[in-house]
Amino acid sequence: MVEVDVLAALMLDQLDSLAQDGQVRQAEEVEFEQAERLDAAQVAIWRRVIKGDDKAIDRLLGIMKRRMELFGLAAPRRQEFSGLIATLSARDLNLKGLSAA
Repeated sequence: MVEVDVLAALMLDQLDSLAQDGQVRQAEEVEFEQAERLDAAQVAIWRRVIKGDDKAIDRLLGIMKRRMELFGLAAPRRQEFSGLIATLSARDLNLKGLSAA
């Protein structure tokens, strides 16, 4: 798992520096290359995954996580809530009547 983490960290550093320099095309090429590497890593462990090898399954999950990060799918989603917000007191809920005596 450490190998995948190191690879992902290097990949993200490369992409950040290329994007800052305005070299979008080159950044896309690096992204594509990294995606191919993740695909190759997944293919390499796939037989062990389908046999139920716990270590291989853990590796697969790491590869999937890195792929999501690479394509920006791991970003947190923002949710907004609207409507009436109410607070209820114990008296409102009549909790005393529900207690076991």
